[in-house]
Amino acid sequence: MRYLFLLLFLTFPAILLSQEGIILEKIEFFERGYEAPKEEITYATDFSKENTRYIWTRVFVQNLFYQKTDQSHLVLFRYYNPYDSLIAEFTATLNIKREQEKAYASRGWGWEEPGRWKNGIYRVEVYIDEIFMGEKQFIIIEQKYLQPAEQTVELIKIKFWESPESGLEINKRVYTNKFLKSKTRYINTTLEIKNLQYGISDNTVNLYLKYYLPDGTLWEIPKISVVIEQDWEYAEIYNGCGFSEPGFFEPGTYRVEVHYCGEIFAVGYFTITTQ
Repeated sequence: MRYLFLLLFLTFPAILLSQEGIILEKIEFFERGYEAPKEEITYATDFSKENTRYIWTRVFVQNLFYQKTDQSHLVLFRYYNPYDSLIAEFTATLNIKREQEKAYASRGWGWEEPGRWKNGIYRVEVYIDEIFMGEKQFIIIEQKYLQPAEQTVELIKIKFWESPESGLEINKRVYTNKFLKSKTRYINTTLEIKNLQYGISDNTVNLYLKYYLPDGTLWEIPKISVVIEQDWEYAEIYNGCGFSEPGFFEPGTYRVEVHYCGEIFAVGYFTITTQ
């Protein structure tokens, strides 16, 4: 296991949090090997298990002492695994000259060969001069769910229903977007879709869901991998997440994104209430 460091300077908009002399503008991720990247970078939050080596974290800041004085800050990066255990932490000195309006610092963690990351949701915390400035999440998932391709199904409707962990028969499902906390176990997302391969060939569909908590934290990433037979013009596919017992969902509005063929295919919302 080895780590990386790179310090460069750029200009970017948007403001998040501030520390004396600087404003944290954003946190981004990208995949590379051990060597510092020299080519153009594409930022992302979803990465392929099969192809990912190092996940770099790049922190962008704005210089509030522009044309006034030089400054130096200590940046701390903390990486947490899907079980929320600390797996790595690194520091970097961020030196900013008075004539520089913007700056960024980067650290990376991973392996020189791909395929060693575990699937799941990871989190990186950023501290500057020992003050927590922000955090961001990224996911590792199988390549088949990320592969850009022509979509072979068309969305008709997204809908939600509650069930035990074992699910429910179709005729027992109650579709709604409001659920009572004291009675809610699993919240399932069903997609009504039209098969664009109808009458042509069987249709393999790989997609994944992102469940976001009311505070915006990514919570779970259920996956759907199905084969729709060529004689089915329409189909319903689903997956969900939750708890074996009711009462554990926090009240508020949850966001569910459906990702398919490398883009957001659908978005839906449901609300947990206390009465």
